[in-house]
Amino acid sequence: MQETGESGAQLLPLTYGVELEYLFVVDKKKVVNDQKYHFLLPKHFVLDKDDQVGNAHDFDPKGAEHRGLCQAAMLLRRSRVDLAMKLFPKNDDSIFSRWSLTTESAVVHPGGSKEKAALATQMNVAPGSLKQCELTGIELISPILLAPDMRAQQYLSGGSFDELDHVLMATNQKGLPCTFIAGPKTTSVHVHVGLQPDRDGVPRDIPLDVCQHLAWLIVAFEDLITLLHHPERHAYVGTKSYSMCKSSRHAMGDIIGHTCDKVPAFDPWKAFDSIFRAESHLELRKVMGNDPSWGSRYTTVNFLHIAASPGYGDEIKTIEFRQHCGTGNAIEIKEWVYFLSSLFHAAERKANESIEFDSYELDNYLVAWPDIERAKYDSIFSIPKRTMRELFDLMELPVARREYWYERAKFFRSEKFAHYYAGNTCEPECTGTMPRDAQGWAEDEVIEQPWGPPRRPPSPITDTSSWSETSNTTPSSDGQSC
Repeated sequence: MQETGESGAQLLPLTYGVELEYLFVVDKKKVVNDQKYHFLLPKHFVLDKDDQVGNAHDFDPKGAEHRGLCQAAMLLRRSRVDLAMKLFPKNDDSIFSRWSLTTESAVVHPGGSKEKAALATQMNVAPGSLKQCELTGIELISPILLAPDMRAQQYLSGGSFDELDHVLMATNQKGLPCTFIAGPKTTSVHVHVGLQPDRDGVPRDIPLDVCQHLAWLIVAFEDLITLLHHPERHAYVGTKSYSMCKSSRHAMGDIIGHTCDKVPAFDPWKAFDSIFRAESHLELRKVMGNDPSWGSRYTTVNFLHIAASPGYGDEIKTIEFRQHCGTGNAIEIKEWVYFLSSLFHAAERKANESIEFDSYELDNYLVAWPDIERAKYDSIFSIPKRTMRELFDLMELPVARREYWYERAKFFRSEKFAHYYAGNTCEPECTGTMPRDAQGWAEDEVIEQPWGPPRRPPSPITDTSSWSETSNTTPSSDGQSC
């Protein structure tokens, strides 16, 4: 079954799954001393039929290793989240019909005094009393969800978005001795996008040509898409993304380490040829730098799962987008899912777009396959800088969605985040200058409005509440999460 998009084109039936990282914090003293919170005592944990805990007879929910995970599961189930628990993250991804909860070692725990003070404030305890709190890195993973229906012009409500709203409300409860903390410095949001499984529940391949056009849009517009994200997700030295969310452009190349002007600039011609000469999903996966033997799956977009790989579990045939910062804000997550769905459909439209060539050239095979596809992107090869309008037009984004990303980009390029942009993404860190080929990176460069008339005077940012720096929607004293 296919949908009809705003352009009238047939659209693939997309699905998505979200992976939400949290630092789950429990005030153990309050749980024990106040009877109304006794429902959180680990002794009340009851195993579900789908819980993956190894030998159920040996499993102890009161043990320090699993206590926090069990309490998080109890709290979510109490809020009617259909949830299974996994003790062994990533080892078994068979649960896709319900939400699942597992531990996550990549979650950053508070280290410095400022981070600990922010956490204490959020937990409503004195900084010296943090020792009574138990901290657990967890990951909440959604079932397979239907992507937004472009035919119905579904935006941020209805369909699977209502389920997202329900689950995120469960993680945002107030007045409890525990909290789910998510923020740019501590956690990430990953989104997997694929196709609806077949009738037997078997994952289906995303058409290779759609994967190729998507890969091309990702690398061609990488600097622009990065501008839409919190600087903690730009892979600067000292951030969580430095080792976990590297440039997809540089993952394609042979040069490891430097991402500055000490290496050749991004070559769109070479990148295009590499992507469109791939003859299989496996070849494309290797082109995008995510072959397991290279160990570079930690990029902004991970193509590892589009082809089978021995030793890496079952095929799930999705593309994983890793660049969004951690958040418990429903609007941010839904905007990102809508953005990715629109980007996928833009790739599909480009794959299906017809280009006319001289019949003599075609009959005599003077036009190669990459040349036919390249003709669909004249502006990228002729204009040096990418703009939001160019990308958003390709994606057919509604004006309201363009406004959101435009204001977000301006916010993250404001003086508040200036200290980030002096940073470097090279490994090891160096003094090279970072080349960028998107409008908005140069100092004082105005980001043009991506809708309506070509340009208007910049307006001040008045409301940035949906891009909270901290867990969920409540800012901490220094504007950062713990």
